[in-house]
Amino acid sequence: MLRSPFIERTWLWYLNVASHGEEKKNAKHEQSRVVYPKDHKLGMRVPKGGSDCAKCEYVEGKDCTNTIFVKWNGSEVIPLPIDEYCCDMFEIKETK
Repeated sequence: MLRSPFIERTWLWYLNVASHGEEKKNAKHEQSRVVYPKDHKLGMRVPKGGSDCAKCEYVEGKDCTNTIFVKWNGSEVIPLPIDEYCCDMFEIKETK
């Protein structure tokens, strides 16, 4: 599966910050830096009708199979109704 360039940049940034505790100060990194609100979490409640777990390729029933989400959440169980929750690893299901 190919991820979009935006998602790849987001995850490279997130993993860098999570593993090093601070941002690198190079120009290329600054150009691709994603800025989130202070209350942002990797997974959180979202308004119905937008991007949500119900539309994600990693979701099977009420569980998420994305390994990064499982590690962060502590289990594969999505903590809210799947049409009211989304995480930063969201990838839309491919329609046939």
